[in-house]
Amino acid sequence: MFARVALVACVQVAVSATLSPFDTWRAETLVPGDRVRAHGHADMVEKLNGVLTNTPGLVTEPCESFSVERLVTLQRVLHAHRDPKLQALTVQSNPTDNRRLRAFGTLVDDASSLEALWGAEMALLEQYPAVRDVSRDAKCHEALLWMVHHIPLKTQLELRKTLVLPLLPKAKTEEEQDEARMDMEKEAPVAVVAKVLAAHTEATGCLACHAAGPPAPTPEAPACLGADGECPIWPSEFVSPFGLYSGGVAKIVNATSDFYYKFKENGTQAQVIDYKERCFPFVDARSIFEAKPCKLYFVPSGIYLNQPVRNIDCCLFQGGVGAVPTTFLQAFTRVGQNEIAQDYAGRNVSCDHWSGPQAFEYWTSDHNDPVHGFGEDIVFKDGPTGVTWQWGDFDVKDMADSIFDLPGTEAQCNTPCKKVLSEEEHKSLADHVRLVKHASK
Repeated sequence: MFARVALVACVQVAVSATLSPFDTWRAETLVPGDRVRAHGHADMVEKLNGVLTNTPGLVTEPCESFSVERLVTLQRVLHAHRDPKLQALTVQSNPTDNRRLRAFGTLVDDASSLEALWGAEMALLEQYPAVRDVSRDAKCHEALLWMVHHIPLKTQLELRKTLVLPLLPKAKTEEEQDEARMDMEKEAPVAVVAKVLAAHTEATGCLACHAAGPPAPTPEAPACLGADGECPIWPSEFVSPFGLYSGGVAKIVNATSDFYYKFKENGTQAQVIDYKERCFPFVDARSIFEAKPCKLYFVPSGIYLNQPVRNIDCCLFQGGVGAVPTTFLQAFTRVGQNEIAQDYAGRNVSCDHWSGPQAFEYWTSDHNDPVHGFGEDIVFKDGPTGVTWQWGDFDVKDMADSIFDLPGTEAQCNTPCKKVLSEEEHKSLADHVRLVKHASK
């Protein structure tokens, strides 16, 4: 097993990962989900170790089977694959967050500082072997923290192929802790024991959140049905391409479209769907309306249609219905796992399968997919119509408010679409808006 760690220490994993929506959400979320939150230290160790041992592709060993030297070798590998943006997001959410990267009780980031800390610690352990077990236990906590909270999930999936991770060490009772401290003080100065124990306390800062009882349900941490507390959510700002498909009378195959999204608390909450090649399909009949580009705007004041090729700069389809929230799957139930679905780029992706109201279905990448990482959108299907979206990669970035500005004049945008569309066209728009609204949930 040790050879796996030694090998990867010399050969960098060939993966260029960007932060996924799941990575961003986890870094910004202050309260862990119920799946990884327990009552007290012992319960936390049992629960988190259960999650680790049941994680697909992850090889683990008891913390007690590791030496301090082996753990330092592992930490070098983990540090080399961290993404500093994750810590930046964490600190932005909470400047004193216990997930900040630290070693031997010291907040640290750069490799040279780490090596200096490890060198000082190794010299201390060489002189006072009685404190080795405490140092080892602290490093098991540190290594798991670095893997889970400082490395993007896509990179984690690659590292699982080569690394062996420690489980959390067994939690000690107060009596056991007192006995261990007294034993150490027989062999090492009180100041040395205090220093090592203080570093252990810092390394086990996860107790503050993971051992503090079950979380209250919040919109930011939705509990999707049938998903053991895991629920993909959207980033607050992004743009993504998707391919539009329709197998009905108005057949459409991979019509290139773009989806723009911005949902900020107390700020802009809007989405724009740009059908650049073909407008949405009619369910019941063919029409020149569907064969032309168009856009749909979802803003707080309502849903608006823009189709300049038919002299429709802006019309109001429905007032008071805007963009959907980031927790789009909260109303869905996970009904399948390890299912293969194809994304916009034509890649086969291992997915979780979700079933929603009104026969809507969704597929998102699962933990086994090496390309996307967990929780990225792959396919949306409108069950009743057979229309599907095959999602492309999300480009998570700041979106200018101007993207969501309504086209046309105020008078044009206040004109009901019924006045510029035929009855059949308006009905088809109603069917499609149903699709679009739920595609974004």
